[in-house]
Amino acid sequence: MRGRMARWWGRWRVALRYGVRDARRHKVRTVLVTLMVGLPVAAASLFLTWLESRDPTPTTYAAQMVGPELEARIDWSTTAVDSQDLVGNPVHEQRRDNDSGLDDNGELLTVDEYGEKLAEALPAGSTLYPVLAGDRNLQGTGLRWPVQIHQTDLSVPEVAAVYPLDAGRLPDGSDEIALDTSVAELLGVAIGETVTVNGWDDDGEEIDLDHLDVTGLLAARQATTITAVVDVDGPLVPFTHMPEPGAWPATRDWYVDSPEPITWDEARAVNALGSTVISPALAQDPPPEAMPEPSGADLDLMLMVAAVMGIALAQGILIVMPAFAIGRRSAARSLAVVAASGGDRATLRYVTLSGAIVTGLVAAVAGLGLGIGGVVAIDLFLRPLPNLVVPPLLALLVPGGALLAAVAAMPAAWAAGRTDVTAALAGRFPRKPPRPWLLVAGAVLAGAGVVVALAGPVRQEPWWIVTGVVLAELGVILAMGAILATVGRVAPLLPLSGRFALRDAVRQRSRTVPAVVAVVAAVGTGVGAVSYFASAQAFQSASYGARVNDGVVLIQHGQAGEPLTDAELERVVEVSHDVLGPARAVELRTVVSPGSDFTEILLSQDLLEEIRAADADEVCDDGDRECLDAQLDTWSGNGLWMPLVSDGDITAVLPYTDPEAASRALGAGKVVVAPPVMNADGTATIVVTRYIEPEFGDDGEVVVEGEQETSEKRLAAAGAGRVNEVLDGIVLSPEAADELGLDVVRAGVALIPETEPTALSEERLRQTLAEVRDGIFVYAELGPRTEADRPDPTPFALALVGGVVALVATWLAAALAAADSRADLATLTAAGASPATRRRLVAAQAAVVSVTGAVLGTGLGILTAWAFVLLERYRGDFPDPRWTLHVPWQWAGLLLVGLPLLAAGAAWLVTRSRLELTRRHDM
Repeated sequence: MRGRMARWWGRWRVALRYGVRDARRHKVRTVLVTLMVGLPVAAASLFLTWLESRDPTPTTYAAQMVGPELEARIDWSTTAVDSQDLVGNPVHEQRRDNDSGLDDNGELLTVDEYGEKLAEALPAGSTLYPVLAGDRNLQGTGLRWPVQIHQTDLSVPEVAAVYPLDAGRLPDGSDEIALDTSVAELLGVAIGETVTVNGWDDDGEEIDLDHLDVTGLLAARQATTITAVVDVDGPLVPFTHMPEPGAWPATRDWYVDSPEPITWDEARAVNALGSTVISPALAQDPPPEAMPEPSGADLDLMLMVAAVMGIALAQGILIVMPAFAIGRRSAARSLAVVAASGGDRATLRYVTLSGAIVTGLVAAVAGLGLGIGGVVAIDLFLRPLPNLVVPPLLALLVPGGALLAAVAAMPAAWAAGRTDVTAALAGRFPRKPPRPWLLVAGAVLAGAGVVVALAGPVRQEPWWIVTGVVLAELGVILAMGAILATVGRVAPLLPLSGRFALRDAVRQRSRTVPAVVAVVAAVGTGVGAVSYFASAQAFQSASYGARVNDGVVLIQHGQAGEPLTDAELERVVEVSHDVLGPARAVELRTVVSPGSDFTEILLSQDLLEEIRAADADEVCDDGDRECLDAQLDTWSGNGLWMPLVSDGDITAVLPYTDPEAASRALGAGKVVVAPPVMNADGTATIVVTRYIEPEFGDDGEVVVEGEQETSEKRLAAAGAGRVNEVLDGIVLSPEAADELGLDVVRAGVALIPETEPTALSEERLRQTLAEVRDGIFVYAELGPRTEADRPDPTPFALALVGGVVALVATWLAAALAAADSRADLATLTAAGASPATRRRLVAAQAAVVSVTGAVLGTGLGILTAWAFVLLERYRGDFPDPRWTLHVPWQWAGLLLVGLPLLAAGAAWLVTRSRLELTRRHDM
């Protein structure tokens, strides 16, 4: 190696050797800087590993579906199959009935005949094992629960391997069953106990089909939805023929034991027979046509994820950057010695960057191991993950950590190249007054960043958000010196420790600003994550629309049934108390019209449509019919399906925003409706429609004509909004019902338990009340119950990681600043300051750094969350008003108050009572 390249490598070799020696010599500083660099890497590796492990990959899913010994599983589809995806889901170019179970003459094939046709499409020598799947109710100790049962030949070892066990053994007789562990817990049975299989007779009545002994508990880590398995001679009746076209349900499955892997050509042949194939071989080798081009929604999601990663990278750099800035101050004398020995500015920059690269590599490896270890701990101790894997791309975090450290160290390297050698050797750091133009430039830059960040969502440009947030943060950094100087003006109002800490922060801006910036970035990450998570939860709640208050249990007779008698109501309340525990009972009453078969009580529909259209106009462009229609659907009523009558106690059941006002209005004899549907004169227009059903004779001729009579009346009303924004919910007072000429009848009872009900207690209550009266309706408000309704846990994971990063970064930044100010503390000791005084001063310094950073970081975090909430709102073809910014102030307040307290407390505890006096450095 010669010439310029040799000189370049020689310079870097010397710099790297110096960096390693400097890291060994200053172990405390090196450990703190390593923690600062490793923290973002650990957070990234933990989150990415968890994200990859929370859902099975197509290959893992297919392997779990077919077990370790079999090659594939074939599923019959009720509709014709044109192709399939990687995991065997059918793709229908045009939905039509599956007639592949018919022969050439249109007769139904037997299951064996169809199996022979499948075998012809598969590799030679393949063996098919039929599987029968059926939905049944299992009865345990007083509780009945729906399950899907697999019935197959478990004497075949390859088939038995599909159903791994946590305990016990698989069934080997017609009177045995193995259950999913969670189902066994719901049924209240254990291995060796008996469950009853319920079915239906020809008249649709539920009957007991069989009694089975529980022999084993299925493993929890399964991709299958099967919750019970029985042997081939179990209670399910085998089908002899394939289903008729259009039959539903028509589940037909086969396990395939093949001497060689299934190919896509063979899978297409099976698709032509009306079935799909699940095979690890197919999932591992997808054909080009099996990978659809990303849709517009997918591209939007990928851009949003990229924007989040961009902001996370910027925050990581800002968190790490102060570590090198403070470290450069600590190493200023060493750098000055290098310069005095002949090192030029480039050499000083190389030395600083080399130390960052060495530290970054070590920190990245440690952070990578810590993040992966965190996911393993989650899997072992908190919640088993279905597909615990370490993404290969995590290997890029090691050089990425070194690169991140190098980028973060560039400002420190640039400053190192401008080191005043004479002042550094003497141990003096010249202080420069804050420059006013930096405050103006920072304010302009921050303002521009806010505008760009909030304009990005409206233009559907996620990268505008990244640019805007980064500009806002750079503006804050530029203005930080002036901000500290402004904050320092309150120093005379504080006690000694606070006054000293503020004045020291202003004097030592080159040390304070980097520490504050780290806290700003960390707190901004935490607040932004929790705010977005809270907004996502609010969106889910707005989309869900609870009927009644959380925890309320509704018990009603069927719509066609007679009202509950006094004896039945008393029995219902008694049984409910036995199942749910102590509960307050609120009787539900509704209205009927004398002499009519059915009565409908509505608000003026013309008025409702006007209100909905006006609300839609606020978020829709003129003439956008699709948007208007969608908004009208969004604001449709979703409350109880009948008008209620109450003198005020119903407000404990319905989710009113002001229940006391609604209760007073009902007590005064008014009608309670949503505020927008009230008339200007304080009334509400109630439309009553009475229906009389026609009667027919034996010959089908109409004997009595049907009638429909509609009347409209204005009643005194009060507006009371509901949390779920129901527009057409009506609650009548008894006086209002009488004024309409309607009779009040019992509709059921609402229970408000002292203990929150569960899905299990709801089902137990439903089954117990069936003994009081058939067809009784039970509904417990438990919140969202389906995966589509539940909030995505990903934002919560981000919030958790962001909070931990904020806490640790604050501690580390305060520790670095404290380490750099040790000489000042030694001077105070020489002047006679007691250990308690020094502890208070150090704690106050940490508080100044953390409070200033927490306040500024909270503002930047709210800006980031607001930008992403707006991006979600404008992400579709029309704005979605359910996306609004919600800042969880209990958590944001915890960061604002808790972080300074923890930082100050930690600084107090770790401050040494004795310090060695430092001799002044001479030239």
